[in-house]
Formats: sequence, structure tokens, C-alpha cells
Amino acid sequence: MYEPIEHRRYWQQVEIDAIEYPLLCETIPQGVRDQLHPWLQQFIGLDRDAASALLEERWLGLKEAMLVSLRECLLELIPFSICVRKKEACLVLYIPEAQPLNCTYATSYYVPPPFDDELIEHNLVRCRFADVRGFATFTRNFGGLRETPPNTAGYFRWPNEWRTLMQITEHPPLREKLGHWVDERGIYHTSVGDVVLMKPSGEVAAWNHEMTTIDPVADDFLGFVEHFVQFLRLRYPCEIWEPNEEEINNERE
Repeated sequence: MYEPIEHRRYWQQVEIDAIEYPLLCETIPQGVRDQLHPWLQQFIGLDRDAASALLEERWLGLKEAMLVSLRECLLELIPFSICVRKKEACLVLYIPEAQPLNCTYATSYYVPPPFDDELIEHNLVRCRFADVRGFATFTRNFGGLRETPPNTAGYFRWPNEWRTLMQITEHPPLREKLGHWVDERGIYHTSVGDVVLMKPSGEVAAWNHEMTTIDPVADDFLGFVEHFVQFLRLRYPCEIWEPNEEEINNERE
């Protein structure tokens, strides 16, 4: 039986920021257990095979080809634990070749419980995203998916976090350089701090925070999902540049 795994802020190694409770979650305190979303409570007492079957059940109805590809890639991973940070909690999936107790970027992915339908619908309308092909279905099934522990970069932004680049950066001079993109909304935050933006048309680009430029990423949202899946298959954090397997392998070495 694994003991709980403590995550500490990387800039402040003293403070415990989140705790993972490995399946079967025998060590999870009753008070924490009671506060979990009902979807996560179902995983308590399950071994990894049963947890994988329950996760697959959540995604059975998917039909869009790229969302199916994302589902299949995630189902190749191993359900390992429930990670809890304050009131936020996720199911943690590890890649089969990773060592869970020596986690680094892209060795684990974090699946939150389903969002409330009213929250999703309200923000789809608020942000004019309701007609973006595949986006509503993605948000209902994969919304909030993370590549890193809670409270770190590397995640799909929650519906109430779909804010404009101007609101995210609070840096007025950006408008002069980036034009209308400062008014588009962030849907994904990379692990290195870049922000992926989407227009109501579905076109996707990214704010490169180091170069303070806008870089094209995909013609539509499902194209961005394909981009994300390519990195997932390479076991590397999603970036705004085109994935290159040779370069990624060289960087690992």
C-alpha cells in the first residue's frame, strides 16, 4: 500500500500544497472523502483495473474522431490516485513507463470531475463559444484536464476562467502589438506559461509570453485537440510549437 504523496510548491518546499491518495485510497481521511465530488468518490476502494473501467464508462458516448483519439490515449494511462488541493480534486493517471513517486512533467495527467452543466452552458454563451465544433462536448468530458498538479501551469482553463488575454496579463501595452487577439479568450495554459486563445469562430492561436507574440496553432478547436494529442502520444507537455519527436528525444537525453 502506497502512503500519501505530498506535493509542495516548487518555489517554497516547506508548504504542502496538495496530497495524492493512491488507489485503493485506504489512507484518505474521512473528512476529505466526504468533500469529494460524487464522481471521484466512486473510485475509493477500486483497484486500477476497475478504476480504468469506470473512467472509460464516462467517455463512452464520444463520437468526434479527435475526441475519441484523446480518450484512447488517456485510457492507455494507469489510474493511480486521487489528488486533493483544498476544494479541488482530480483523478491522477500515470503513463505506464513512469515511476509515480518520481513524477515529472508529462508523466501524469489529472482528470477533474465533470463540470456542472449550468456552469458550462452559461460560459459557452458568455464567451460566444456555443457554436465552436467539438468544444462543448470536450468541456463536458475533458474540461479542466491537467498535465501538472493543481495550482501549477499546464491545464485546460475552467469555464469561469475563459478570460481575455488582456484580463489574464493585465498588461495594457499588449494591445498596440497584438491587436484584436488581446480580446480573445484563453482556453489552455501551457506548462511554460504561454496562453492558448480561441476566437468564437474556433480559430486557435497562442500568446508566446517570452516573445510577446501571437503564434498560429490551429484553424479550429478540434485541430488544437489533435495538436494536444500529438504531444500526449510523445509523453511531452503540450507546447505551442509543432511537436518534433527527434527534438523531444534529444532534449530528454
